[in-house]
Order: sequence, then structure tokens, then C-alpha cells
Amino acid sequence: MIEILPHIIYMFFDIEQKYKKIISSEKLVRVTKSFIGKRTGYGSLLYRYIDKLPKTSKLLNEICETVEEFQMRRIKLVAEQLYGDKGVLIKWEVIRMQVLEKNLSLY
Repeated sequence: MIEILPHIIYMFFDIEQKYKKIISSEKLVRVTKSFIGKRTGYGSLLYRYIDKLPKTSKLLNEICETVEEFQMRRIKLVAEQLYGDKGVLIKWEVIRMQVLEKNLSLY
């Protein structure tokens, strides 16, 4: 158990670093447990032993996005880009640029 402890601590900070890198990147990607697991190489640990990693579990619950949260982050980014370029926002332009699902409400 003593030898495993440094790896667990490193895993927590590695996940935190990868999350910050994902959010700040130009490419929009939905943050999920499986995506973070693939990026960090801890996929099997995150699924098999998550109940034994309470701090990591809490971190993942905070940073992982639902589909709706990801779509809203995507809309916000496009709206900021359009407003920066044109100085005005038009709803249909935002929708056209994002090809949103029909059931997502913008209100």
C-alpha cells in the first residue's frame, strides 16, 4: 500500500493537469471519464477502483460534462467569437455554426 500511494497522488494531479489542458485547447472536446482515462492512461483504474479513490472521484464528478453542458460551452465559445468578429449576435448564426440538436433550447 505504501508504494501505491505516490502513484495515486500523482494520478490526481495528472488528471487535474490534463483537464486544464483540454479546456484551454482550441479543439472542443467533451470532458468525460473515459476521455480523461484514455488521455492519462488511468482508464481501468478509474472504472475499477473509483470507489477506493474518493478525491479522484470527487474531482471527476466536478469536471466531467453532460452533453448539455458541453453544448452550452460550445455555444458560449461560438457566441464570443461571433461577437468579437461582428460586434453583434444573431441567433440563427450561432445555431448554424454549431449544428445543434433540435431539442436544445437556447433560452
